[in-house]
Amino acid sequence: MDSNSLILEGKIPFDYPVSDYLDADIGDFVLSPPLLWIEEGFSKGGDKQSFIYYGGYLKEISTYSSIVENLTKKESIIPNSMIIPIKKGVKAEVGSIILTHWESGSGMQRAIVIEGGTEEEPMVRYLDLDYENPAGVGKKSDRCKKNRFHLLEKEYQIGTSIAEKDGVIYKHWQILNIIDDKILALGFANKIKVIDKTQTIPIPIKYIPTIGETVFVVVMTSFKKGVVVDIDEKIGRVFVEYDFGNKKEIKAFPFGKIIKELP
Repeated sequence: MDSNSLILEGKIPFDYPVSDYLDADIGDFVLSPPLLWIEEGFSKGGDKQSFIYYGGYLKEISTYSSIVENLTKKESIIPNSMIIPIKKGVKAEVGSIILTHWESGSGMQRAIVIEGGTEEEPMVRYLDLDYENPAGVGKKSDRCKKNRFHLLEKEYQIGTSIAEKDGVIYKHWQILNIIDDKILALGFANKIKVIDKTQTIPIPIKYIPTIGETVFVVVMTSFKKGVVVDIDEKIGRVFVEYDFGNKKEIKAFPFGKIIKELP
């Protein structure tokens, strides 16, 4: 069976249940990967394909797959399990953590609401952009458009982080979907994996440690132990000193990728 037929049946290039329901309405803002990348996942293997979730709008909803119009007005049929609906009518206060997309760039982002916007169109700092990025994008503020974000408020919510034990380390993943305790998860280099929920630990959405506290933070693919040296709660960043190779480094880590303890 060719990839087009598989996609119409709601299948994706991973061993993952078909989603026969999409909790959304026509016209809702959504996040999803491009159809081309899903097709390439079928041809070369899902584990060999990178997936970035971009913004778009739902044009048609069907049982197993739906039509998404991206922000350049191109329409594609996308399996429901790879569509993340964004709830309409959401308001966000300063300090809220939201799921959205990069308004002045592209791609799915978690963000913290800062002062300067409104509850319907908040100003934010993105949390999934590297704070030390040479281009400075991790230190820039942006304004979300109305109905293009929703609140992250509970563990195992789509968009939140989990830790998966892999031998003696814990790997970091972001939840894309959950069906029957199977998590479709996004990891380092935008690679996707299916993980059994029972093998994961939820990462707090907004854990605020104290200076001098030992915590675990996400360094590339996995969690590493470090010590908190500074906190900027307003922008959702915790500065942690940790061992990298044979030297100490201090880096800013975002809320949502910090946990006090791992088993």
